[in-house]
Amino acid sequence: MVFGICSSTCHSLSRYCPKLQRLNLNSCSTITDLSLKDLAEGCHQITHINISWCDQITDSGRLVFIYKTSLNTNKQKLLAGVEALAQGCKKLKFFIAKGCLQINDKAVSCLANNCPNLESINLHSCSVCVRFRGAAKCFILCVFRI
Repeated sequence: MVFGICSSTCHSLSRYCPKLQRLNLNSCSTITDLSLKDLAEGCHQITHINISWCDQITDSGRLVFIYKTSLNTNKQKLLAGVEALAQGCKKLKFFIAKGCLQINDKAVSCLANNCPNLESINLHSCSVCVRFRGAAKCFILCVFRI
């Protein structure tokens, strides 16, 4: 029997691994938008993430994303999975989502607008039609594959 990473694993990582920097979730079929939201709420140091072929990531639903303000108070926003990741993991440098067919333009723009250190975005084999709003904020973006 093979055990894989599941949504509850992401919740645990969020709670107990706040210094996590790299995460490879390639082909984890149980990873969802909720998994990304959990990571965004607790793993703010993530610089590299691979969610390729995680077909349960839809970016169509809205999740309650809780974040801290500069005054250290809790606020809430309704965001989709990749959007929450972009809001919570602002140190993100490498975003790989090959084969994630349901990631949309808004999610990619959210990455561009919220992750100023972004160096590489890989959306190979995705059905996204990118109108890359926010590209002007990605000063160090070197690789953009679609």
